[in-house]
Amino acid sequence: MSTVGIFGLGLIGGSFAKAYHAAGWTVLAHNRSKSVLEFAKLSGDVDGELTKDNIGECDLVLLTIYPEAAVAALREFAPYIGGKPLVMDCCGTKRTVCEAAFPIAGEYGFTFVGGHPMAGPQYSGYKYARATLYKGQPMVVVPPRFDDIFLLDRVKSLLSPAGFAHYAVTTAEAHDEMIAFTSQLAHVVSNAYVKSPMAKQHHGFSAGSYRDLTRVAWLNAPMWAELFLENKDNLIREVDCIIGSLTAYRDAMEQNDRETLTALLDEGKRLKEEIDAAIKEGEVYHSDLISAQHDLVKSKADYNALSKTREEELAAADEQKLNMMRQRLHQLVITQRFSLARQMLTTELLRSPRLEEWCTEMMRRINFLDRVYAVFSGDDVDLEKLTQEEAKAAYIELYGDDGRTSETILCAFETLRGNYDKAAQLRPADPEIPATANAVAEELVSAARTLHAMGEKKLPAMFAKTMSRLPKTPQTTAAAATINVLFAGFPQKN
Repeated sequence: MSTVGIFGLGLIGGSFAKAYHAAGWTVLAHNRSKSVLEFAKLSGDVDGELTKDNIGECDLVLLTIYPEAAVAALREFAPYIGGKPLVMDCCGTKRTVCEAAFPIAGEYGFTFVGGHPMAGPQYSGYKYARATLYKGQPMVVVPPRFDDIFLLDRVKSLLSPAGFAHYAVTTAEAHDEMIAFTSQLAHVVSNAYVKSPMAKQHHGFSAGSYRDLTRVAWLNAPMWAELFLENKDNLIREVDCIIGSLTAYRDAMEQNDRETLTALLDEGKRLKEEIDAAIKEGEVYHSDLISAQHDLVKSKADYNALSKTREEELAAADEQKLNMMRQRLHQLVITQRFSLARQMLTTELLRSPRLEEWCTEMMRRINFLDRVYAVFSGDDVDLEKLTQEEAKAAYIELYGDDGRTSETILCAFETLRGNYDKAAQLRPADPEIPATANAVAEELVSAARTLHAMGEKKLPAMFAKTMSRLPKTPQTTAAAATINVLFAGFPQKN
C-alpha cells in the first residue's frame, strides 16, 4: 500500500487527504491545529500523524501550507526524509519555495518538485475540502530540470489519485509571472470592487456580472497578503497595466468621446474572442505555461485497444498536432529559446505517450543545438569547439532548410569568434593596434549585417564582448554605431 504525507489540512491539503484516502492510500498528516488533525482522523480521511520518524516511509510528501511555512517545514524535516519520497509543494507562488527547496533537496538527497494545483473555491479550511476538488483540473509542475522524462512520469503517477486532467511544466519565474495575471490580479480587482459605496445597496439590482466579479473577494487575507508580497514585482506590473486600461475608459467617458470608447470596448471583446478561440483549438502556448485542452488518448494501452478506424482518425490528429508543434518549435529554435522548447516537449510527452519517440528525438536535437549555439555565439568560450560540419548538421535538422541559411549564419558566427580571439590578443604596446582594431570592426559589421539579414533579432553576447576589447578609433566608433542601429542598442541573447 502506498503512503502520502501531507503538511496542512486546509482546503488544499484536506482535499488531497480525502482523494488519496478514497484511492486506498495510507494518509499521514501534520497540522498546526491538533483539533483539525484529530477531526480528520475521526472522519477516516487521515490514518495517523506525519512525524520525523515516519516521513521517510512515504512515497509522496505534499506541502500544502503557506510558502514561508513550507520552507520552514522542509528545513526542519529534511534530515529525516531520505531517498524514497517525492516531495512537492502546492503553494500559490513558486520562486520563494523553489529557490529554497531545490538546494535543500540536493543537500539531503531527496527529490523536490514545485507544484500548483489550479483548483479551489473562494472558501478556505478543512470543512470545505472534498475528494473531487482536483478531478478534471490542471496541475502546474516546476521540476528541478526539464529533460528528466522519468521524473515527470513519476510525478504524474504519484498524483493520479487526485484526478488531474492536464499537466503544465514550467519554471518558477514563468509560473509567477503568469499567475500574477490569471489569479492574483483577479483577487485584487474583486476585493477592491466590493469597496464601492454602492456594494451594500446592490440587492435587487444585480445578476451574474456582480456574482462573477465578486466571487473571489471572499478570500483568506493572511495567505493572499503573503502571496502578493512574494510576487509583488509581477503583480504590481499587472495592477499598473489594468489601471492604465481603466484610465483610458475613464478619459473617453469624461471627454464624451463615443468613438474612442466604442473602439476600446470592441478591442476588449475582440481579444476575448481570439483568446477563447485559441484555447478551444489547443493552440495557446505561453513560455513555460503550455496549454493544450484535449489529450488524444490517455495511454498506450488505450490506443492499442482502439479500432482501426479510430486509429486512423487519431493518426491524422497526431499529424495535425505534430505540424503545430513543429511550427512552434521552429519559432523557439530560431530565437534560441531552447529552455522553452524543452518545456514544450516534456509537457507534450506527459499528455501524449504515443508521441514519445518523436519528442525524445526532438529533445536530443534541441540539447545538441543549444550546445552548438553556445559555442558559435561565444556565450561560453570554454566549451570545446565543435566542427562546422557538426554544427551545420544540427542547424539543418531543426531549421529544416536546405543548408544555405544555416551555413550563412554559422559562417557569421565563425567570423565573430575569430575576431574575438584577435581582439583578445591585442596589446597596448603593439603599433599595429589601430589597424587591427579597424579590420576587426569592419568584419564585425559585416557579420552583424549578415545575421540581421537572416532574421536575427537580438545580438549574440560575443559582439558586445568583442567590441568592448577594441580601442576607440573613428572606425571602431562608427562600427559600434552601425551595429547599434541594426540591433537597437546591443540587446544580448540570454
